[in-house]
Amino acid sequence: MKTIARYLLENKELVALLSSIFIGVATIITSVISAYFVYQQTKIYREQTDIQKKQNQPIFVTKIWQQQDSNDGKFGTEILEVHNYGSRFQTCAISTSVFYRLARNKELQNDTIYAEVSDYFNSSVIDNSNGTMIERMWGTGNNRFFAENYMQAIQTSKNGDGLYFFDKIILLKIKYTDILGEKHTLYFDSNNEISEEIYNKYFGVSKKVWNNMVFSLHNISFNMMKEKIDDNFPCDTSR
Repeated sequence: MKTIARYLLENKELVALLSSIFIGVATIITSVISAYFVYQQTKIYREQTDIQKKQNQPIFVTKIWQQQDSNDGKFGTEILEVHNYGSRFQTCAISTSVFYRLARNKELQNDTIYAEVSDYFNSSVIDNSNGTMIERMWGTGNNRFFAENYMQAIQTSKNGDGLYFFDKIILLKIKYTDILGEKHTLYFDSNNEISEEIYNKYFGVSKKVWNNMVFSLHNISFNMMKEKIDDNFPCDTSR
């Protein structure tokens, strides 16, 4: 022990240097541990915040059905309802867009065009009577017009002038502010959530074919769309 004590007394500068190094290393280790602890705490906080945000989000569900008309008993009016089965929200705005779609299979060639129908759902009401419904939209007789075009496509296909399939795409854009005050925008194809890119695609392809034209329910028909698809995508009869 005396030897060690004498060595330390004779090498004070070395001892001071080693002490400084040791303290520096200890400080670095402590800083790393503290930083890691803060990182873990921040990570846990973010995860808890994300969970809280998800738990405080509404769950939107759309219901589409046909209503029987009083004059002849046919299901002539299509109705769209938007419900919320999740958390409450501060504000909510719903917009709908409907596209007729005509697909043709002819001469081993498949082509599709879209036409935007501006007034398919031309009436709406905010209805909270059952606790989940946000809004109901409809257009009197809209399904009658659609059904007539649908049947024309079937009849044309039976006549042997290619195969035609006529249907519609119902898009929804829901902008809302959740109970935490954060703004969101969701896009749907009927009841299926889609990306903004897919949502915008329908508008782009329709405007390209029709030169930015939008149609009313009374002014768009299967025959008009058939003529347009035949003009834009002529079949190669040489095959």
